[in-house]
Amino acid sequence: MKIRTFLSIAVLVSASFLLDAQNRDFLPAGLHKMTAQEQNGVRLNLSLPMYFENGTQLDQLAAMRAIAGPDYGYELYADNKGALSAIVLVELPAAQRDARLAQMMKRADTTGDKKGTAAPSFIAKNMNSDRLDLNELKGSIVVLNFWFIGCKPCQVEIPELNELVEKYKNQNVKFVAFALDDQAAIEKFLNRKAFHYDIVPSARNVAQIYQVSSYPSHYVLDKEGNIQFFQAGYNGVLTKIIDKKIEDLLK
Repeated sequence: MKIRTFLSIAVLVSASFLLDAQNRDFLPAGLHKMTAQEQNGVRLNLSLPMYFENGTQLDQLAAMRAIAGPDYGYELYADNKGALSAIVLVELPAAQRDARLAQMMKRADTTGDKKGTAAPSFIAKNMNSDRLDLNELKGSIVVLNFWFIGCKPCQVEIPELNELVEKYKNQNVKFVAFALDDQAAIEKFLNRKAFHYDIVPSARNVAQIYQVSSYPSHYVLDKEGNIQFFQAGYNGVLTKIIDKKIEDLLK
């Protein structure tokens, strides 16, 4: 099975989010704002230098998080050969941010025919060798994440997922992350980056049961173990949607 990582952004440049250039003295010399003709067919390359309008340069994970969300438009800059060479993120006006947020939240819910169906059963062991049985988790809202260490979008969303765990730590909500990596690799990863879900290592079998082929993927299950939400890929509003689903299910 081919594994795909997926960052849910518009990879083809959309004119509606391109902004007029201001003076950008922090950019490398020799770059110019791309013309409308140059922008046609351009694909965003998140490995290129990316800056906030105050000149702060973003690392790749921060760039993914910012550009996948609803808050920023962008200016594109090319070298003298017309090749895209730098991106500047500019905060959008409130009305435009709100419109994008609503659009993104509507598009992000891909549950479709899965909604209301029974989630596949699983029995697994977490990093502490504790048994996790979906049947024994009934009565709790269960949030599932499928990820692996080499997946950049998976890493991008971890801080936001940790915030969800913190918010619901005293409520009847279980957060479980199924990793493709083995325990030793995950322990090494966790030494440099905290992930507060209950992690199950070497969980490719569970990913197959859930027919996961794109990473990250997320499920929210109700207290009866039925699927109420599914999303494949990282989206800048994903945690807002999961948060809303949990709130609704707790009512």
